Amino acid sequence: MLLGSVSSIGGFQDIGVYSAVKAAIRALTRNYVVELSDRGIRVNTLSPGPTATELLEEYPGGPENLPRSRSVGSRAPRRSPPPRCSSALQKAAM
Repeated sequence: MLLGSVSSIGGFQDIGVYSAVKAAIRALTRNYVVELSDRGIRVNTLSPGPTATELLEEYPGGPENLPRSRSVGSRAPRRSPPPRCSSALQKAAM
């Protein structure tokens, strides 16, 4: 299980490098799927939206000023608490 981000899907202002790294994780996942599927190994990427962490609080202007995706055109409807993301990771790992 790899941790991606919705930022790898759309274009966001001020986080280009972060988005590129998360897009690379998605590409790596697709390659692992091809390379490991014959061994019965499943590989997935979880791509959550904004997660309520210290990093999000440090975003310039605060979390209220999260960038809009130019390709999607809207913000994520809410910021997920970290336990919700870890719960999704645990379920996916089963």
